[in-house]
Amino acid sequence: QLRDATVAPGAYVFYVRSWAFRGVREEEVLAVAALRLDTGETLDDEASDRLVQLARVGGADWLGASATVAALNVREKLEQAEAILDGRYRTMLERKRNENADRARFQLESIEQYLKRRQPRLQETLQAHIARNRTSLAKATQGQIDKLLARMNMRRERIREQERVLADRYFVCAGVIMAEA
Repeated sequence: QLRDATVAPGAYVFYVRSWAFRGVREEEVLAVAALRLDTGETLDDEASDRLVQLARVGGADWLGASATVAALNVREKLEQAEAILDGRYRTMLERKRNENADRARFQLESIEQYLKRRQPRLQETLQAHIARNRTSLAKATQGQIDKLLARMNMRRERIREQERVLADRYFVCAGVIMAEA
């Protein structure tokens, strides 16, 4: 049971899932869907999250819940909440895939730009050492070039491995909340 002026009085069902997205960037989201038990009115993301947070922080056990609410109605609303979260998940997954592709493309382009600036200078230095017959300096410069290319190839490979978004979703909890005036 919960008392808060920002939440309309009444019984609510809530469903919470954890969504994890791994790609170039890792992110975890706690997704919440809540519905009024009597009307089926769906709360928006923010209101759902606020309701559950308020219950978590300031709520008390509702000992008479099973005698007050119909189990079939609760089950039906929980299924609706789960379906709402499934829709939000698909939307967010698509957005995360697009964001990840943009990030990967940007990072790959940054590597190419860096190589376009750095490699010609090293090649000029290498050619100058070769022209002046400075073999040990030419070998050292060639080593720098090889090391740079190997490092950039490793970064490219790491980014390419992360281009695909890996996503997981886990059930966290679900329940019934009574908000009182």
